[in-house]
Amino acid sequence: MKSGELIAEIRKFRGKTRQELASLLGVSKQRMSAIESASDVSLSMMQRICATLDFEIIAFPIESRPAKQSADITLSEPEKE
Repeated sequence: MKSGELIAEIRKFRGKTRQELASLLGVSKQRMSAIESASDVSLSMMQRICATLDFEIIAFPIESRPAKQSADITLSEPEKE
């Protein structure tokens, strides 16, 4: 899954439209569309998006990933305090 596709999935899971997320990030809807179409998103933009959508990404070095297994992504609601 490309970085942009992951962002789109998280956005939809959080119930936000592309326009809503773009407004929260201070970018245009067109820029948000380009981000969601990208195969690679900058770390700073990914951090901004994750903070805005209250989502945490945990990265693992490539060498620590199990061989020949696809990554599983589980989306869940943030814990309420």
